[in-house]
Amino acid sequence: MKLLQTIFFTLLPFLLLSQNILTGISARYDDSFTEWIVYTDDEDETGEIKMRWMQRNDFTKWDYDIGGRYGRIETSRGNDLTEWRISGDEDIITMRPRFPRDISEWRITDNDKTIIFKTRYSNNGDEWLIETEKYGWFTIYTEYARDPRDWIIIDEMNEDVSMTMKVAMVFAAVFNASPRQ
Repeated sequence: MKLLQTIFFTLLPFLLLSQNILTGISARYDDSFTEWIVYTDDEDETGEIKMRWMQRNDFTKWDYDIGGRYGRIETSRGNDLTEWRISGDEDIITMRPRFPRDISEWRITDNDKTIIFKTRYSNNGDEWLIETEKYGWFTIYTEYARDPRDWIIIDEMNEDVSMTMKVAMVFAAVFNASPRQ
């Protein structure tokens, strides 16, 4: 009995912080793209991604909280919206376009794993997916064509892909497909 208790309490922190599967994201308000509600496979657990300085309309700094995982999304160089650093309690991710001035394809890396995340069609930001299935499958698409307020996420990533990496992919899609107001 003592052995079972020891095993249970040893594994409890890992069970509580198990990897969430993302299922969707929606703009909190219909007329603003500065706050997002993130949905997971646990109906009772939602998260959020929101602009840090809404009063200033500063699109360079964001915060997220999903399943008790907190982090920051910030540009690497001032107002340059093509180089991002996503930090969380798990790791630090960098994100930049794969090709200069082409925001339809992003290189997302933690210096161990690199994912190419891109639009399905280069002239339409309604659907994004990973280029290879080396780490599993991840796609995000708008619920309604040309309406960036509500997105559906198919998250079949391997468990060794961090929440921070998933947040980077979600952020790349919704940020680049939404108007900046």
